[in-house]
Amino acid sequence: MDSLKESIKKYQFQMKLIIGFLLLILAIEFIFFHFFQNNDNFIRANKTANHTIELFTETEHILSEIKDIESGTRAYEITGNEKFLEPYITGYSDVYLHLNNLKNITKGNPKHQIKVIELSVWVNMRLSRSQKLVSLIKDNKLEEAKAMTNTTEGLLIMKNIKDKITELQEDEKIEFENQNNRNNYVFGNSSKVIVVLEVLVILILLMVFVLINTNFKNRREREADLLQLNNELEKKVDERTAKLQENEKLFRALVENDLSMISLVDKNFESIYRSPVTESILGWTDEDRKKMDVLSFIHPDDITSYKNKYQEIINKPGQLITLEFRYLHKDGHYLWLEGNAINKFA
Repeated sequence: MDSLKESIKKYQFQMKLIIGFLLLILAIEFIFFHFFQNNDNFIRANKTANHTIELFTETEHILSEIKDIESGTRAYEITGNEKFLEPYITGYSDVYLHLNNLKNITKGNPKHQIKVIELSVWVNMRLSRSQKLVSLIKDNKLEEAKAMTNTTEGLLIMKNIKDKITELQEDEKIEFENQNNRNNYVFGNSSKVIVVLEVLVILILLMVFVLINTNFKNRREREADLLQLNNELEKKVDERTAKLQENEKLFRALVENDLSMISLVDKNFESIYRSPVTESILGWTDEDRKKMDVLSFIHPDDITSYKNKYQEIINKPGQLITLEFRYLHKDGHYLWLEGNAINKFA
């Protein structure tokens, strides 16, 4: 019964330990999941920030190049010096380069793509106007050039370019803030989940520690109980052995000081023990008896009776049987012996 209870307790401990480690593995897996999720969100946030920076950079470059082209064209109109056309010449190709970059940046955003196309239209109008103005000045058609610059068309085009760039930047800023808010929300929730999971991992580890510690404590207590029980048993055995030894001493003292002959024989009638008084009465030593058959000491007329009595002793274990026979003395004469025998080999 105790063995069965011990087996059940051991099984329960193993099951609790397995469940604890499974919960620990699940918690760690969730932590890794949220860690990688946060890492992906961080990468996306970084891409969004880079995207916003690139868009702002390219639009600012476009606006700057347009202003340089306009300034160079105006200076050439006033001075007639073609040196002032350098910003116009370099800016002409640079503007289209930045527009192309802007198209690639906004490729995944249809709303931005529409605005980039609209911006490209106004930029083309601005460049075409500058190109026409430069051609008029080079052809010495100064009046037509002057009439062209006196209109508000150039201001209108420039205003639309600035407005489209501002719209692009504002839309990008809003999308960046929205994406940033989403990332912050995800980061915040993931951080909370990770904290909860970390606390859960600590609690599970504590639970497993307590479980193992309790099991070891119970085992130590059982070992202590077993050791105490073993010590008590050993003490009882020692006490019993001492008592038996004392009884044996008392028995030997009783037997050795008794004037009666006492003998113990085995199943084959071989002598195991003889009281000391036996030798003084019969004259035979133990060594003498070992050299001779037991029946050689019995008077020939009593051998049959002796055998019958011993057979009776064998057949009636536990019963006291009375014996009477003549026994050979070492000096050669026979002595009448009378005694009781009992079979303890039942």
